Amino acid sequence: MENLLSMKELMVSLRRSWWLALCTLLLGAAVAAGFAYGVMKPAYSSTALTVVNQQKNNTESVNQMLNQNQYDSELLATSKSLFKTSAVFDEASAQLLKKDNLNISSSDLQKQVKVDNEDNSRAFSIHATAKHSKDAALIANEMAAAFQKTIAAITNHNDTVTILAQATPSSAATSTKPMFIVVLGAVVGFLIGLAWIVLREIKKATIKTKETLGQIANAPVLGVITLKKL
Repeated sequence: MENLLSMKELMVSLRRSWWLALCTLLLGAAVAAGFAYGVMKPAYSSTALTVVNQQKNNTESVNQMLNQNQYDSELLATSKSLFKTSAVFDEASAQLLKKDNLNISSSDLQKQVKVDNEDNSRAFSIHATAKHSKDAALIANEMAAAFQKTIAAITNHNDTVTILAQATPSSAATSTKPMFIVVLGAVVGFLIGLAWIVLREIKKATIKTKETLGQIANAPVLGVITLKKL
């Protein structure tokens, strides 16, 4: 049984309607460009690096060394869990308003800050993202200071956390490049145009002659009924 619309006929239709795919391509690129350059705003990222210090132990007692290792492990676990609560974010939010005149809520900070910590590592990388590079650096640094202060309050030691590197403003935006969005829009527009052409041809592919009906049914046509308008 043959299909109503052969691949050859479809390719001919695509060549005949290439302008339609071109129009949807240009339309997709134009819409994407408007979004990329008119709606999307650049974002900047800065990173502060902190480390949780191992507590000093001058004794050689095996039991005390084991206890010290357990304490250090628990301290790392506590440090990780702090970033899952609002404690550090609340402190950073208050200091940003007080010192830097930046009014950012604790919940908004949780959306703008990402903390990386590999397993069994004492280093915590605090990444902050903001619309302005200076604000991103301020947020990262205040988060590091708030982390240091919160841990100090828990351990009663001011040297538990050390800030190894302060965040600095970045000159390069980290958001998706506009040209990538434009190319993606053009590709999507082109595919929509192709789909439109194919669907249109499928809809047009109807049985118009008794010869076509015989080929599809693989059987002789016994009769033809002619409909006349009244």
